[in-house]
Formats: sequence, structure tokens, C-alpha cells
Amino acid sequence: MPILALVAGLWAVAILAVFIWAIRISYAIERKRGIAGWHGLPRNTNLLASAFGSRTSDDAETLRMRHKLRKLLALIAAGFAIFAVAVFFAMPAAADSV
Repeated sequence: MPILALVAGLWAVAILAVFIWAIRISYAIERKRGIAGWHGLPRNTNLLASAFGSRTSDDAETLRMRHKLRKLLALIAAGFAIFAVAVFFAMPAAADSV
């Protein structure tokens, strides 16, 4: 069981780092869109609107950032799915040892 906890912790840190990276890219896309109220203070960002919305500029740099954001969101979803499958298969062994 301690190995599963260690792997779970490392996996969580890795997915959290990717999520923070995606948030930073989403902020950059919103800045390029010229969202009103940007004064350097933290605020909420809409990851899905930045990645899949149609109201963004079509310059090459923004399209590249949107593509990168989509890849990061897919990586996060895949990370959750892979970990869910891993936990599903690890749980019967953990339940038998209790």
C-alpha cells in the first residue's frame, strides 16, 4: 500500500504541474484577446473557452498557444483516466490485504 500512495502522490503533483501550465497558457491567450479588466491581478480564466472558443484572434501565435492548450488538456484527461484504471485494478489487492 505505501507504494500506491507514493505513486498517487507523484502522479498528482505531475498532473497539477500540467494543469498550472495550462492555466498560464490560458491567461496568455486571454491577454492576446484583450479581455477587459486585465490589470495584472489574478482572476478566473476559462480554460475551455480559451482552448475551443471561436472568439480568439487567428494569428499564428494564438493558434499555436490554443493547440498547445488543447494538448495539455488532453494530457490532463488522459492522466485522470490512466490513474482511474490503475486504482481500479489496485483496489482489489489492497482490499484483500485489510
